Amino acid sequence: MTSSPAPARLDTDPKTTSPLSWRVHPLRQESAARTTCLLALIFAVSAMAAWSLEHILFGLISLVVLALSMARYLLPTDYVVDDQGVTTKNLGVARRLTWRQINRIDVHADGLFMSPFRVPSRLDGFRGLFVRYADNQAQVAGAIDDHRRAHDGTAS
Repeated sequence: MTSSPAPARLDTDPKTTSPLSWRVHPLRQESAARTTCLLALIFAVSAMAAWSLEHILFGLISLVVLALSMARYLLPTDYVVDDQGVTTKNLGVARRLTWRQINRIDVHADGLFMSPFRVPSRLDGFRGLFVRYADNQAQVAGAIDDHRRAHDGTAS
């Protein structure tokens, strides 16, 4: 079996590992029933806002606000785990936590939550990143573990 050579790197540290990137789109990956219920709820609340406030503009505003709040479900999110840290990109907005900033990693069934706080905090939702799996749980967990060890300088 032949393997292609690794791309040239500027750094020569043997501890560094290659970047891992993937895309998650829950709208396509979740069940049709869940997606249908979510979309029906968004439209129902928007229609109710337009009806109760007696102007279609309020319905449109609520539709936009609800759709934007559900952007991580409705639109694809790109993830990159590299030597510098973890990056997520959704709606053209990139968020990044460097390995030095990550002090806690919580394991969930559908992803990993990375936080700059050592203990759970009310600010976790604003400062942390949730990295969702895309049928690649072992690969993501392994890449994050490898990068954390390389950054911490610890051996397994």
